[in-house]
Amino acid sequence: PLYSSAASDVYKRQSLDLVTRLKNKWKIKLSESTQIHLNNQFGITDGNRSNLSETSFLEDGLNSSFTSSTNEILMNGYDFSSKAKFLKKLKKEGRNWVTSLDFKLAENQKTNDIDNSQVSELFSSEILQKLENHQNEQTIYGKTAYTEPLSKDKYLILSANFNRSVNSPTQTTFDVLDSQEQLNSTFSGALKSELTSAAFSLALKMNKKKHRLNLGVSPVTYTLTNSSEIFIKGIEKKKETILPFLFYNWKISNLNEMKFNYSTEINTPGISELFPIVNNSNPNFISRGNENLDLGYSHNFELAYNSFKSFSSKTLFLNLTHTISHDRVINTINVSENFIQTITPENSEKYNSTNLYLEYGFNISKLGIHPSAGVDSRLTNYIGKVNQEENEVTESVSRLTASVSNIDQSNFSLKLGYGLNFNTSEYSLRKEFNQEFFNQDTYLNLTVNFSKRLRFKTDITQNFYSKESFSDSRTFTIWNSSLSVSLAESKWRFGVMAKDMLNQNIGFSRTNSLNSLNESRFNALGRYMALNLTYSFKKK
Repeated sequence: PLYSSAASDVYKRQSLDLVTRLKNKWKIKLSESTQIHLNNQFGITDGNRSNLSETSFLEDGLNSSFTSSTNEILMNGYDFSSKAKFLKKLKKEGRNWVTSLDFKLAENQKTNDIDNSQVSELFSSEILQKLENHQNEQTIYGKTAYTEPLSKDKYLILSANFNRSVNSPTQTTFDVLDSQEQLNSTFSGALKSELTSAAFSLALKMNKKKHRLNLGVSPVTYTLTNSSEIFIKGIEKKKETILPFLFYNWKISNLNEMKFNYSTEINTPGISELFPIVNNSNPNFISRGNENLDLGYSHNFELAYNSFKSFSSKTLFLNLTHTISHDRVINTINVSENFIQTITPENSEKYNSTNLYLEYGFNISKLGIHPSAGVDSRLTNYIGKVNQEENEVTESVSRLTASVSNIDQSNFSLKLGYGLNFNTSEYSLRKEFNQEFFNQDTYLNLTVNFSKRLRFKTDITQNFYSKESFSDSRTFTIWNSSLSVSLAESKWRFGVMAKDMLNQNIGFSRTNSLNSLNESRFNALGRYMALNLTYSFKKK
């Protein structure tokens, strides 16, 4: 249903993380034809989060209720991974055997102190809770591959791999009453999710001077098993299928190249998407996983072309990708009358995504300039649900760019540019949900070398955000400058810089989701000046 009322959201977050990581690599040469490679990694993580979420519910333009959620989160954990690879070259040239074994172990603990409050004209309430999350993950992966040369540039490759991953998340929720903790069994529970896969692959590989080809098929079996005290019987999802693949690369010349890639894959749900316990730590955004999610299947297509002509500096880059997915996991959303959102993942019957990246540039020698233009666009089409009503949703995000710069940059470099970002969302049934907004930026970058030692830089960018579905439009300008000088013939450079000289860096962004438009404002440092001293390790 549609509501004539509205909600205003505020979200603030502070975080601090400390990560310590130790890595080592070993390469053992047993003989001229046999090697063993070992890679180990161990890490420890400590961190904290401070989150504040507030929602004001308005009825006829007046505050009707106010919901606030404060979360103080402490996190710690460790991870260990080890990889061993055995390489064996056999007597015949090009014939080899490679076997690898990967192991990973990770454990994480999170404690969340929650303070949720709600105030309206009729009542007020406050709920204090303590939420403890613990997750253990174990993964083992093995692969072996044998390569048989058929001729000088053709090879037959036989391979097999096995993977087993076990995730065991636990959530324990306590209600805090008069400083006493009491277990809340409704929001507590555990899940054991085990994913196993086995695959065999037969591939033909060809390496010629101008042509490279790799094609084959891979029969696979995936099994996902979820068990918990919440449901009586374990839930098993199994998929047996064939994954074809094809890669072709054509080197048209030393400066022109084209490639085509087709691959298929099994899409597995993440552990947070499977976890069946409600997380109400933020009452404005309640989430629950779905233990009944199926395994998905995707076809991925990619076409790429790049060209470069050195004399005219003509460059052309093209990359086009398209994905067709079945049973892809997306979030369904239920919105209550006071705008509380409950998010649950489900498999979508339809999900298609197309991405296009195109860039072209060239020199105009008579004018001494190099203009260029580009487009970066994504189009997504899927079946989405809002309040249990299915809609076919079409989303597009596009960025158009144009710029011009000078060719001879020995004394100075100048670049002028413009960018336009356009976002749209269209719904098959709920036309009133359609969204459309854009933002644009215009910029100038200038570097002047007054001498071999003295350098001046300045850049100025004006950003404009359209009004459309938002309360108003936004325009702000960021201007930075710097002046630096090298110290005699040394590699040291001393400088002074001024950031955000107009003091307009407000920290601002806009995005859209299935059922909402989001405007974010965040703290920015603002106007300041600084002295810097740099050292170059490059040889003069």
